Amino acid sequence: MHKRHILFILEYFHPHIGGVETLFAKIVEGILAEWHKVTIVTSRYDQSLAKKEDYAENCTIHRVGHGRFDFMRYGLRKALDICKREHVDIVHATTFMAAIPAGILKKFTGLPTVLHVHEIYGQLWYRFLGKLGHLSIVLEHIIFTRFRFDKYLCVSHYTKNNLRIVYGIDDKKLLTVYNAIDYDHWKPMSDNGELRKEYKLEGKNIVLFFGRPWVAKGLDDLIQAIPAVADADKDAHFVLIVPQDTKKKAGLIRSTVDEQDYKEILARYNEQITWIPGARGETLKKWIATADLVCLPSHAEWFGLAIAEVCAMKKPLMTTNVAAIPEVVSGEIVFVEPGSPREISEKIIAFFKGDADVKSIPEKIFKREDCIQLVLSVYKKLLHNWSK
Repeated sequence: MHKRHILFILEYFHPHIGGVETLFAKIVEGILAEWHKVTIVTSRYDQSLAKKEDYAENCTIHRVGHGRFDFMRYGLRKALDICKREHVDIVHATTFMAAIPAGILKKFTGLPTVLHVHEIYGQLWYRFLGKLGHLSIVLEHIIFTRFRFDKYLCVSHYTKNNLRIVYGIDDKKLLTVYNAIDYDHWKPMSDNGELRKEYKLEGKNIVLFFGRPWVAKGLDDLIQAIPAVADADKDAHFVLIVPQDTKKKAGLIRSTVDEQDYKEILARYNEQITWIPGARGETLKKWIATADLVCLPSHAEWFGLAIAEVCAMKKPLMTTNVAAIPEVVSGEIVFVEPGSPREISEKIIAFFKGDADVKSIPEKIFKREDCIQLVLSVYKKLLHNWSK
């Protein structure tokens, strides 16, 4: 097959840090090994970043706009300009904001276009954002009904089935491509006591939460569970790895906890709570290894990258049995109902007493090579069909 040119339209990319960004960095690296050229159009979320940068040999990044919202307009303009000046074979975009310019670009150019679907909320937008969720529902409806992409790469069977049922996408256009886990990085490691000593947590029963703080991730549920656990177990200690400003309710993110109650819980049980204002890489790995129990009680996951990473490290995990989580989890798992602080507290207490109902689930592997090869196979099939 001749060398080809792939145009990526992505809300965020390197150096923005996140699971999706890391995944696409690896996909780009894998594609460059077989394909001739890659161009990436992404948001200039940090104005200190260069508008144009050579990311690797035969790979150029174009950064436009100021963030994910105005990226829809500026990203479309830049992508159209690239398609006018250069020969592009395939466009690959992601949900959500990048899907709009990619859909419009397809209408103008007719280029074969792949949409990587990371999540589909539907009516859950109302649950998580209240009335403000209406705008998100309208945007999601436009993406999946007004535009028809050539292939939808879904990060789980759950995501794929949602597209099939909610938006009536043809089965032939749907393909599950699980997110990849870096098993060299997320390999099991022992607790060497370093963090326990640094934070004076020797002898404590450590419950760890990390990740985005908004209501869908269940942080508020865990916080509401703290009083019952702390009163029953004086050795219980909660390590919450979240951005510092999420101690307050921020922006449009709706909370299930009253502001005053939230503050009272954190103040009253301050000695049994450690806030870490973000931790990544080796530091996050050390915290996962140090924790006696990781608690990620999500209300919804379309893959659950953080959950899969904890499982790769073979740590006991408390999570919910909803959405795509059953497809991802393995190892020692304690399931709780989503949105149930009472059940979270009861099962944390039971876990440290040795009385919890711990499920032992066979190991699941999500290899990067499998992900990249599936993406490449989609490209090749699309180009084969396009050339007929």
